Amino acid sequence: MTRYVYVNVYETGRDYGGSEEGGWYYDVGTVYRVMPVRRDRAERLLDTVLAWCRERNRLDRRRSGGSVLATGDYLEAWIQDYPVGTTRNGGRTTSRPSRDETSRAPGL
Repeated sequence: MTRYVYVNVYETGRDYGGSEEGGWYYDVGTVYRVMPVRRDRAERLLDTVLAWCRERNRLDRRRSGGSVLATGDYLEAWIQDYPVGTTRNGGRTTSRPSRDETSRAPGL
């Protein structure tokens, strides 16, 4: 078991994939911030970061990708075992972390 984990913050949104089969969208995200933290302190930091994300989303009137009012760049955070986006794709990902990669869903 790793001693350190990462609280990764993303700006997430939905991109249009095409008009096939009535149209489809997929989740995308850009790494906003990577914070290394000891595993035993990760949940507490995540709670603080999620509260900050909720407040920024509210103040900036950002909506999640599941909303018809979605504007993109919605802030979300997860605990992960690796510092995503630091070496590949220039920080851009085309999917949310899987349940296996996270200890808790964002709950925003």
